[in-house]
Amino acid sequence: TPLPRRASDSSMTLNQTETIILLHRTVRDFINDRLNQEAGAMVRILTAYGLRRTQEILVQMLEQREIISAWSARYRVLSDQEILEPLRADARADVQSLSKGLEALSCTDQEDLIEQSRQKALTLLSSKDLCTDVLIALSSITLKGGSKKKWGEEALKNMKVLLTDLRNLSESLISLYDEEKVQQDLALLRSLISEFDLLNEQYRAEKSGRGAVDFDDLLILALDLLKRNPEVRSRYQRELSTLLMDELQDTDRLQMEIVHFLRGDEPGRIFAVGDAKQSIYSFRGADVSVFQAFQHQIRAHDPHGVISLNKNFRSQKEILDFLNH
Repeated sequence: TPLPRRASDSSMTLNQTETIILLHRTVRDFINDRLNQEAGAMVRILTAYGLRRTQEILVQMLEQREIISAWSARYRVLSDQEILEPLRADARADVQSLSKGLEALSCTDQEDLIEQSRQKALTLLSSKDLCTDVLIALSSITLKGGSKKKWGEEALKNMKVLLTDLRNLSESLISLYDEEKVQQDLALLRSLISEFDLLNEQYRAEKSGRGAVDFDDLLILALDLLKRNPEVRSRYQRELSTLLMDELQDTDRLQMEIVHFLRGDEPGRIFAVGDAKQSIYSFRGADVSVFQAFQHQIRAHDPHGVISLNKNFRSQKEILDFLNH
């Protein structure tokens, strides 16, 4: 159910503390109600995560409800295969990238243990497709041995890094190819989607009953207004000749979309300052990839549009050396 197109003139905006209290109370009551209804989806989630973690997950989903709503709408209509295939395609691409690295280095001594591990890995990777048996074998490849004299110190170091990365990646991918685990995870995913939709509706009803909106509602309603009302959008684009954004690294996708509608498509209307290494508000929904994507967008339009400020007058050299390492 979409949000109303406008908040009531008498709507009260909840402050951060009030919002947190209401979020947690709504989640707690929702879980209790669903258990009283013997809802299979909620039982599945609680069995997988336990009560405390389930509460944390549902609160986080409500805090990111605009993103989660779009995500759930997408996944709700996908088949299991349509969900799995992009994940497995990414996995194959990651493994193939490491495979190319293994092919680029070698040792002439066939008895060298690291060379044997390299060859074993390449043999396993030559199979037509990934499967649990291949991934389990790759995740247990030995990293012992290796002659610096025969490999060269740098080449041996690089090979061990590649084999370590391959082991770690293979271990992380086993569950993606374990059909029983995959079916359990997909059932859990669909349970989370269905329960989130009900929870989101209950949270909306709780706020409506209090005549209240929270801060995220203000953003969602503002974005909705700019999206759906060309007159309002044009008016603000005329009135705001230039936008200044500070701390861009702590912006989320919703806020950035609002900025997009305010500045329009005309170039040169935004000046932004940010530093990916100073992103500290991910726990409140900030997404540093928004900042990085904006950098790429600016560079694509103007190669000189991004200026690096690489002189620091506030920190001692030791701190800068550590951060830049």
